[in-house]
Amino acid sequence: MIQEILINKEDTVKTEIELKNIFTRNILEQCGLPIDDYWPEDKIELEVKEKVKLKELLKKYDVEILDIFGDGLYIYIDKELIGTWKKIKYTLCTDMSIINPLDRVYAKLYVEEWTVFDQDGEESEEDISDNDE
Repeated sequence: MIQEILINKEDTVKTEIELKNIFTRNILEQCGLPIDDYWPEDKIELEVKEKVKLKELLKKYDVEILDIFGDGLYIYIDKELIGTWKKIKYTLCTDMSIINPLDRVYAKLYVEEWTVFDQDGEESEEDISDNDE
């Protein structure tokens, strides 16, 4: 699925980080992982300590997240790809109807993501936390 988002040109990097983190948390939550104690729902970015605890949880459930610079994010469970988030592409646009020239330029982001839960518009959710021993 590709989304188009309009933002202030100064916010491209911050927005990209936020969108990637939201995507990651959402897909882990959809898989049934008990992440609320590791990654609070109202928190976008994690501290180093929190990331270490989250990595321990991911290892326990055989979840691997590959963040490949310049390409995107790939999430695997039991070596099976369950989601991808491609590096954001963006274009700078100008709105000449705005009087202040400093405010005329904005960014148009193109976010491409895919999860196994998106296929055919149906959710085929499998709660992997039930596999806990």
